[in-house]
Amino acid sequence: MRVSGQLINSNLVMFDQRDRKTLYPQMIYTGISGTYEGERLELLPLVETTWSMWRRIYPDSTVPLPGTGWEIFPRRDKFPVSFYSSYPYFWSRYGDYRLVNDWLIFPPTTNGEGVIDDRVPSKNIVLGICQDGGNKAYPFATMPQDGAVINDVAGDLSLLVVYHAPSRTAIPYDRRVDGQTLSFYLVEAKGALPVEFKDEQTGTRW
Repeated sequence: MRVSGQLINSNLVMFDQRDRKTLYPQMIYTGISGTYEGERLELLPLVETTWSMWRRIYPDSTVPLPGTGWEIFPRRDKFPVSFYSSYPYFWSRYGDYRLVNDWLIFPPTTNGEGVIDDRVPSKNIVLGICQDGGNKAYPFATMPQDGAVINDVAGDLSLLVVYHAPSRTAIPYDRRVDGQTLSFYLVEAKGALPVEFKDEQTGTRW
């Protein structure tokens, strides 16, 4: 995959190097044109967090050498080094593009009946759960700042969402264990990790 330079509803679109024609919007991860139209990419588990928190969770992790894609350009004088080594979307007139909610370079089109959903500001970070029969979004801005353990349901999935505010880490889990659906509540952390919880059914500490 490479970046096509195109956007759909302000969402990154990749192209497939096998035919250099098939386009995959990041949000739906499905080919929408070309030889591989209709082919779906496999989703893999992902945790977005700080490096400090990741080391606490997985202290034996290895880290690949950083790469920028710079090496694919035959002429290294084509772009300045800063093109890859710094955040490109900052202008003195507006500030940091990630933080100014009402500033969109490429505004998304509307959905549904032509109304943009404004229940959450457009650049707020959310944990999104996509499940057959139900989708849910958990905005970080509305999460409890002392940590959260949320029991919920999305479609046919019994869901647990764990949130840690300082590292802005949100992780979803399936609440079903050995055929039993558990209900969880937050407890004072005593171990190496900042969020711990128990289930009501067995009293197990997690």
